[in-house]
Amino acid sequence: MTPSKESKTIRQHIHKETGENEAPLEDQRKAWIDYAKTQTIDSRVSMSKETIANVPCLWITRSESPKSPTIVYLHGGGLVDGAIVTHREFVSRLVAESGYGALMVGYRLAPEHRFPASLEDVVAVCDAFPIDRQYILGGDSSGAGLAVAATAELRNKNKRLPVCVFTISGVFDMTLSGESMVSRNNLDPCLSFKALTGWTKHFTDYDLSDPRISPLFGAVTGFPPVLLQVGDHEVWLDDSIRLKEKIHSSGGKAELRIWDSMWHVWHMYSDLPEALEAIKEIGDFIDKSIEESVNQPAHTTPLR
Repeated sequence: MTPSKESKTIRQHIHKETGENEAPLEDQRKAWIDYAKTQTIDSRVSMSKETIANVPCLWITRSESPKSPTIVYLHGGGLVDGAIVTHREFVSRLVAESGYGALMVGYRLAPEHRFPASLEDVVAVCDAFPIDRQYILGGDSSGAGLAVAATAELRNKNKRLPVCVFTISGVFDMTLSGESMVSRNNLDPCLSFKALTGWTKHFTDYDLSDPRISPLFGAVTGFPPVLLQVGDHEVWLDDSIRLKEKIHSSGGKAELRIWDSMWHVWHMYSDLPEALEAIKEIGDFIDKSIEESVNQPAHTTPLR
């Protein structure tokens, strides 16, 4: 697929994180939130706040003809940055286009809250869903990693699993061992291996090969269907490729969609044609997964 002219223009204005002279984390957080507050939420949705399992959440629902079940959405930001507000504009478009309502989870961030605090929050919110209400798990970047890790944790605890899982530019290996960390380092317009090495220093007291933070190293048996979207120009490309292979070898279903010339979480750019196409792909995947799950019991497969 030939990259759109819009993608070529946007790409020229993306700031690449090089790991050199980066602003303090507090300043990075503030800058992202301040920018996000200037974004316009899709007019086709409504929003309301709610605290679930002691975790702040935001409901986003399409005003007309909303579908069921609900997407439990986990924002990215490396587990140290990002918030509901930084991703609500994108999620509003996801809801408006797909028709599925979303529950955004404001999980706790490191380093103030040591991992696995974020994972515990996500599992608690999923577990709080009424037994008669199905849900979908989705996320971008580190939020995608949380979605996969939460699915494994729910399975381990013999809890009800989501109907399906979708991931965007997933971070599944915090040890940064993927081959694309090298092969895509110069191609990636957003991230660099050096910057990511600096980021992992927020977790120096944690084993980065632990499956709860690097779900690529954990068991994926008994998972519901998984969609893995990733850009061909991402340093994180290999994470999605390896996870797809692992799910397939475990007897599960995983669809890998590698988007030509795309970068990390390109979905966030509302003027990008590839963003709309990727959102539609997510909606189609959810539609298909729900159709396939009709008249089947909910996923509650324990770890064997």
